[in-house]
Amino acid sequence: MFDELAKIMTKVASADPCYNFRVQFKGSSYEGLKIGKPDEFDYGLVKDAWTGKIALAVDASTPAGFGYAVPTISTCLDKFIIPGTKHLDANKIRGHLRDLVEDAMLMLKMKGDVVVKPPWQGGPAVTFEFVSGNPEFRFISIDLAIGIDLVHWPPASVARPPPAGVKNVKVQLVPKITQENPAFWQISFAQVEKAIMENIDKDGGCRKKVLQLAKY
Repeated sequence: MFDELAKIMTKVASADPCYNFRVQFKGSSYEGLKIGKPDEFDYGLVKDAWTGKIALAVDASTPAGFGYAVPTISTCLDKFIIPGTKHLDANKIRGHLRDLVEDAMLMLKMKGDVVVKPPWQGGPAVTFEFVSGNPEFRFISIDLAIGIDLVHWPPASVARPPPAGVKNVKVQLVPKITQENPAFWQISFAQVEKAIMENIDKDGGCRKKVLQLAKY
């Protein structure tokens, strides 16, 4: 499965060098919170060249937990700026990823035997299913979500202060589409949450097990 995913992402990068990503493993399996069969995996797609060149902006109309992605320096994402604004279009950026992933699957002749259906958009991710070959969990769901690393912590109006003891982790903007405005990006603290989980029970507690059961 991981080899097939690498082939897809290589084709994606070849078709559009702007979408040449570093792939991060994330989600419940990565955090050690997964209970049950390993039938779904989440991956973040990060381009380090964008870090420091795209900033978070908020205003009075921004929903809680969301913000605008605003280029401060020209990048290859400039083609997705909403006309008349300085804001990147989350809907078009995620939609382009979906199209590139589907084209890659077609070129690799994956449709029908390795991948069971075309990729679709759900939440901030492009999602598709691999055929696993294991009768206990025949299909494995894959989520691919673009994440733009932010240099600075979000302002107090949209986020609490950084948790104590968590350093060198990035808050991200991910293209979770809202009905209000395609310019709104969701603020993701997934990497911060992972850092918290690493030492959450260093005092001998059982918080991680409780969270596993809650998620289950």
